[in-house]
Amino acid sequence: MSDTATQSSFENVNLNTVDPQGMKIPLGQSFNYQVTEAVEKTYANEKGSGSYVSFKFTIVDDPTFSGRSFYKTMFPDKEGGKNATARQLRILMDATGVAQTGDFSEFLADLVNQRATFSAPLEERQGQTAKKLEPVLWKAQPAV
Repeated sequence: MSDTATQSSFENVNLNTVDPQGMKIPLGQSFNYQVTEAVEKTYANEKGSGSYVSFKFTIVDDPTFSGRSFYKTMFPDKEGGKNATARQLRILMDATGVAQTGDFSEFLADLVNQRATFSAPLEERQGQTAKKLEPVLWKAQPAV
């Protein structure tokens, strides 16, 4: 099975993090997030192949929404681009205080291992197939 294949499993389900009321999270409000997953993955399709980073950010320190998780996928900047991805990753590095001291994969592991936290507002973005919620990394700050 390839890295990009979809698996269906209850292996990682934690019902303690599920809000039974399904209370909507207010958009634009800042929350503290912990980086609970940060891993570089690869893909191959009819347009080519490459890599991307898959993040999972979990709200912490909030009496109502702690445990809620959000996912963000980031692709490398195109050659000659504006380095938008790299700039967002640098903002994340500065906000968490976890510096890149080795290669990029070590940095991603350090974010998770050090339980890196940051604060950022939540926004709704249009994904490829549906709207999704994710923290605004452009506005990431140290956790409060």
